[in-house]
Amino acid sequence: MPSTKRKKPSLLDVEFYLEMAARHGEISDGDHEPGDLCVFLRRMWALLTPEQRLAFARDEEVHDTLDAVVDVEELLTQLPI
Repeated sequence: MPSTKRKKPSLLDVEFYLEMAARHGEISDGDHEPGDLCVFLRRMWALLTPEQRLAFARDEEVHDTLDAVVDVEELLTQLPI
């Protein structure tokens, strides 16, 4: 029996945007990939509610990267409760 599960539209899949940024870097100047990712992140951030921004700031996976360059625990003390 064929699957009735519908594939998520590309524009609603974050992996699509990551792949397009990577492809842009491959077909042109490699700097386009990080530049595209910065544009995507800034636009997404602008669309987040304050509550969603707070959830992102408290996310452990985000902290894993930030810990390499800043004291996340100290920064967390600056967040609203």
